[in-house]
Amino acid sequence: MVVDDDPALLGFTCKYLSRLGYSVVPYRSSEEAWRQFQTPGVRFSLVLIDQSMPVISGEQLLRMMLSVEPGVRSILTSGYPSKRKTCSNRAGPDSLSPQAVHPGHAGRNGGSPVACFPQADAD
Repeated sequence: MVVDDDPALLGFTCKYLSRLGYSVVPYRSSEEAWRQFQTPGVRFSLVLIDQSMPVISGEQLLRMMLSVEPGVRSILTSGYPSKRKTCSNRAGPDSLSPQAVHPGHAGRNGGSPVACFPQADAD
């Protein structure tokens, strides 16, 4: 599952992952992705989500997914630069753990979520 509201990035990401041999299901909205994620019997080996999504943010969507399927493999992405990043190493649906993932191994990281969040600069 790839979730991104930018059609060009969504198309590029899906094409790239398809060339690596993955079956990819694209979604342009978090709401649509959430509905599909909750469908009984539907499972995704990896969810790749843009952090900056309208209505339901990528981080919020990932937390919702983790609340119903704690072992979901996930990558939360952002196209916005940040000077610093903060990541949590705690386990559970309220924390997101950073791990390096090579594109050819995406979705094979042992079920741990993959994410880093920009930390706001202190004034």
